[in-house]
Amino acid sequence: MSLKRVLLVSFVLCYLGLLGYHHLNRSTEIEAEDILASEEFRREIPKEIASLVPTEKHVEKISPQKSGRSPFQPGSLPTHAPSNLRGEARFGYYKDLANYYGLNIRGVTVIGLRGLAPSGVRHDSEDNASMYDDTFVVLDPEQKTAVEFLGSTHAGQFVSTLVPSGVAQIKPGRYRAEPCGEYADMPCWLVTTRTGNESLPCWRDADGSGYIEADEKATQLVATEILFHNGRYEDYGSSIGCQVLPPKLMERFIQEVGVENTFDYLLIDANRRFR
Repeated sequence: MSLKRVLLVSFVLCYLGLLGYHHLNRSTEIEAEDILASEEFRREIPKEIASLVPTEKHVEKISPQKSGRSPFQPGSLPTHAPSNLRGEARFGYYKDLANYYGLNIRGVTVIGLRGLAPSGVRHDSEDNASMYDDTFVVLDPEQKTAVEFLGSTHAGQFVSTLVPSGVAQIKPGRYRAEPCGEYADMPCWLVTTRTGNESLPCWRDADGSGYIEADEKATQLVATEILFHNGRYEDYGSSIGCQVLPPKLMERFIQEVGVENTFDYLLIDANRRFR
C-alpha cells in the first residue's frame, strides 16, 4: 500500500474514533442527567408523603380538647386543684368542684376534703381521732381566690364524758355556718343544715376505737352544737365532732372567711370516687 493510502486510512480511523468518543461522552452526559433527574424526583417523594402526615400544628389542635376535659371523671378521686393553676384558675377549679356536688358559689364558701391533707397524703375517711390531716379550702368569689388550710373534719378525741354514745363524725354534705361568738379564745361558727337545723346527720365512734366501723356507719344518728373553732393544739384538734384548725391557721382562716360572714360549707369524702 502506498504511503499516501496509508495516511488516508489512518486519518479516516482517527476521525471515526473521535466521532465515537464524542458520541459515547455525550451519551454518558445524557445518562448522568437522567440519573440526576430521577434522584431529584426520588428526593421529592418524601416531601409529598410528609404533607400527608400530621404536623406539630395538627397535634396542637388536638391538645386543647384533652386539657379541656373535666377533671371530675367517673372513677377518679376528688383532689386538690392542680399545682399549675394559679389565681382565678385555681378558684375556678374549686368552683367547678362545688358545682359538681350541687353547690353554686354565691358568697364566701368553705370546702372540706375529708381523707386528704394539703400535702396530698390520703388517709381513711373513717379515721376519727387522728392528727390534723384534712383540707379546708376558703373560696372568695369577689376576689376569685382559693386558700387551702390544714385541719380536721373529724373528732380529735377518742372519747368524752360529754358524749357517752361516742364522739361524732358528721356526714359529707352541704351545710351552712353562722357566726356564734367565741370558742377557745377565737371566733367560731355554728354549723347547721341548709335549712338552719342544728341537728346534723352523723356517725358515732361508739366503741372509742378512733375509727368509724362498718356497723357504726349503718346507724342513723345526729349531732348538735357542731362548730368551726380553734383546735387549741398544734398537733391534733380538741374536738368531739367539730370542724377545727390548729391555732395559727385558725387565725388566718378567720381573716379569709371574715368574722361576721355566714358561709356555705361543703364537706366531701375525698376517698369516694366520682360517679
